[in-house]
Amino acid sequence: MARTTRRRSLPHRARTAFTTTAAAVACCLATAAPAAAAPVTIDLPAGEACSDFDVTLVIGDDSKRNTRTFVDRNGNEVILTTGRAESVVVINAETDESVTVPSRGARTKQTTNPDGSTTFESTGNLLLVLFSTDVGGDGLTPTSTTLIAGRTVFTVDPDGVFTVQSVSGKTTDVCAVLAA
Repeated sequence: MARTTRRRSLPHRARTAFTTTAAAVACCLATAAPAAAAPVTIDLPAGEACSDFDVTLVIGDDSKRNTRTFVDRNGNEVILTTGRAESVVVINAETDESVTVPSRGARTKQTTNPDGSTTFESTGNLLLVLFSTDVGGDGLTPTSTTLIAGRTVFTVDPDGVFTVQSVSGKTTDVCAVLAA
């Protein structure tokens, strides 16, 4: 029997967008990627993006972003990205349940620190994927996928480990939505 894909829609207030492809998804990258030229698919095994099932992310090519790079008064390189980020479809690879995260507006300030780490300050809408090797923080745990509408600050060390510093605003546990 053929499997049918069931798509879940989140309430309007819980819908958020993926701010930067590399910043929120790729565990080993410490810099934001430029807008994708075509949709990108990323397969993540159980125990990474969600603890109980494999996840597939389909990242759209529909971003409209502006980027500005400058040096702050402390001599740190800063990349400021504003605009509409890529849409993302998050799929439970075992059940084909999915959540579509539409393209929405956001602002991300990325600062390179003297110790080689990078600090990301995101306001607006963010889909944050924390892997098992990440530290988490402020209510978010490793092995989680969270939609955040508000302000999020996290650092990425030179080894690609994410540490969440603070989260304010509305959060939605995408793994729980896809498991239901």
